Amino acid sequence: MAKRAVIIGSGLGGLECALILARRGYAVTVLEKHPTRAGGCLQSFERRRSLFPTSPSSCPTRSGICRFDTGVHYVGGLGEGESLHTLFAEFGLLDLPWKQINPDCVDEIVLDGKAYPLASGYRNFVDRLAAIFPTEREGLERFVAALRDVGSHIFDAVGPGNEGPNPLFSRSAYEFLQETIHDDTLRRVLSGAFMRMELAADTLPLYNFAQINNSFVQSAWKLEGGGQQIADRLVEQIEALGGRVILGAEVTGIDVVDGRVVGVRAKGPRIGSGVTVLRQAQQPSLPATTGNLITADIVVSDIHPAATLALVGDEAGVRKAYRSRICSLPCSFGVFTANIALKKGIIPARDGNIYAYAPGADPWHPAAEGTDRVMIYFYPSEDGFADRLDLIAPMAYQAAGSVYEAAKEAKLREVLALAETALPGLSGAVENVWTSTPLTWEHFTGTPGGSAFGIRKDWRNPLGTLIPSRTPVKGLWLTGQNLNLAGLLGVSITSVLTCKMIAEAGD
Repeated sequence: MAKRAVIIGSGLGGLECALILARRGYAVTVLEKHPTRAGGCLQSFERRRSLFPTSPSSCPTRSGICRFDTGVHYVGGLGEGESLHTLFAEFGLLDLPWKQINPDCVDEIVLDGKAYPLASGYRNFVDRLAAIFPTEREGLERFVAALRDVGSHIFDAVGPGNEGPNPLFSRSAYEFLQETIHDDTLRRVLSGAFMRMELAADTLPLYNFAQINNSFVQSAWKLEGGGQQIADRLVEQIEALGGRVILGAEVTGIDVVDGRVVGVRAKGPRIGSGVTVLRQAQQPSLPATTGNLITADIVVSDIHPAATLALVGDEAGVRKAYRSRICSLPCSFGVFTANIALKKGIIPARDGNIYAYAPGADPWHPAAEGTDRVMIYFYPSEDGFADRLDLIAPMAYQAAGSVYEAAKEAKLREVLALAETALPGLSGAVENVWTSTPLTWEHFTGTPGGSAFGIRKDWRNPLGTLIPSRTPVKGLWLTGQNLNLAGLLGVSITSVLTCKMIAEAGD
């Protein structure tokens, strides 16, 4: 009889682990609380362009409807032989409609009113910036060489069997940049793409900074049609192998007997359909938690580790010290997003992205108040003009209520004003706008504070902030961006390593 694996959450990490385990012969069940779509931050969503449309829309989905991405905007290292290419080949994702971003300007960093290009291709990256900062060519060469060296050892950092994490987890990214690049403006340019990772000067390890940036220096890509296609492709493969992805299934508890996981409690309209379910009356020895028990030999949780532990009862024998450590780890910043439908023929489309900063702003030191940075993401366009775009900026967590609504409106005004410094005429081109905040993300992903990049890694305490996949509960495993690296690359690496550890443990 095949071993049973239950996956909590259908984000990228959960679906990738489910696919790997299904290929290894496990009977896989993925539980996703969203009622209609799998994918977590891979999801795309649709909004009506106008309440009173007067003419057909140019949106690419259908008349009057705009499609936006939740979290996946662009990825790095998808070219042949590059970081993400190898992983996505294994996951059957390479034949999706990927489009390479113009190598001469993947990201345009706007500082103090001047624009600087972040290119792709190692030589091109150096040459484009050295043309502006000629005295820094040697420093740029050292910078790129360091990134390239880290990228060439992509699976060495946290793999099972190693004596410990890569030594670069114990080095400061900020100090490395200070030592390598002398010009302060160039340092800010090299760090300007703040939505690749959280740039925390006091804590960010060099490994995280180098690995993620290396992938974008290799090459950068957008997915035409949205990130939902990644989730749908993974689900298709899981189901083809006999696995199940159950939507509208909220996990309410993880049951443990004698220190080993025996299943998860879940509730929802589809629970009990085609999965092994034991009702409470059949298992009187188990704790009486809400929902039916879906039995499992192993459970892999793709949600935040603190949220996972909240599902494990005190009787499971997890030490208070472990709970306290995991639950006290600080998370990275949350984001405000404005999804904008634009009037036709006003804003020229861009192939790459724009990162606009307020005068004097430093990517490593965010302003205590207000908005000092914004990412402008352009959706692919066929007519040369932008039809939709996303504005994304860091935002402090704010609880719901009248103050929250006021803060959201104020944030929108700030973000639009800053974006307009890089895109003149933007405010007059807005046809409709929808917003989300860290509170939205907390509700959507279950991540404390709506964190965009999960648990903050600290070079001063790498062993304390790098979370192992194995938990103190036998058969309970963790995966996802909170463990090691954020982004599609980091999550995919962690998925592979999580399943490798499961195999080595004999679970």
